[in-house]
Amino acid sequence: MKRPVQKKIIYIVVAAAIRVLGLLPFEISRKIGESIGYLLFKLSRKHRLIAYDNLKLSFPQKGEGEIWEITEQVFLNIGIMLAEVAAASVQGERWIKEHVSIEGREHLEDALGKGKGVLLLTGHLGNWEYVALGIGREFPLSFVARPLDNEYLSDFITSLRTMFGSEMINNKRAPYKIMDALKRKRAVAILMDQNVLWDHGIFVDFFGRPACTTPVIPVVALKTGAPILPVFAIRVSPGRIKIIIKEEVRFEPTGDKKEDTKRYTQLLTKVIESNIRDYPDQWFWVHRRWKSKEPAPLQPPSSPFVKGNNPQPPFSKGELEMGE
Repeated sequence: MKRPVQKKIIYIVVAAAIRVLGLLPFEISRKIGESIGYLLFKLSRKHRLIAYDNLKLSFPQKGEGEIWEITEQVFLNIGIMLAEVAAASVQGERWIKEHVSIEGREHLEDALGKGKGVLLLTGHLGNWEYVALGIGREFPLSFVARPLDNEYLSDFITSLRTMFGSEMINNKRAPYKIMDALKRKRAVAILMDQNVLWDHGIFVDFFGRPACTTPVIPVVALKTGAPILPVFAIRVSPGRIKIIIKEEVRFEPTGDKKEDTKRYTQLLTKVIESNIRDYPDQWFWVHRRWKSKEPAPLQPPSSPFVKGNNPQPPFSKGELEMGE
């Protein structure tokens, strides 16, 4: 655990770096960001191999050379993202007006008009931070996120994300807070593409492999009837972001809560996968998305005195918390 003084120093360094990047002409800050990304690609063997392995297993039809090209671009995009966030933090609304467009805003307007709030399904694709910046500038928006362990840095990042009026929902016990936001007729953006602990989620197919996934959006949607709209902030070119809001995801519940939750989670995961396939170099492949493994199935005890393995528990933990 870092000491308070260490945390404060890290916060000061990061905040100053973002401030300096934001004051520079974007072409210069972009090149600096790309250089940072390239250094991470070269120096962080662990994350380089995680990204490469994830891509190789997800796109078995692609050759090794192409996989390495995408892997490198993933790291460059992380650096570009840093420059884009820095520019928005300094230039504010003027930057957003000039560099961000929204496609499909009518879908969100129609969904909000139903009076039940809206659940926005999103993921770590493109520059996902711009979902809060771009949509939060024009619509009542809340977003779910995990606070950073460094409270100084966490407060700073939250201030950037909420600069246009959006509000953050802590990911702990998130469904209750999400439902409160929906009652206030807000849109709630939720990243649903990260690994969660095996007893916090549901295993569904993601790029041909079982991935433990939070069921929070299906759980809340089934309870409230709030519509679900996919939304992604795609990088058209460095410094140019298009926020794409798609039509409502339709789902017919059967009344079987457990089965409906799993089918709904699978459906939404496939929506995310489809969009990643359109922009494979813009997803956050350095994340260990398939880290959690399914537990062994329930086995009969070998004797009356030996207990069998525990089965996967119900969804209560996953309904309450998101992320590892």
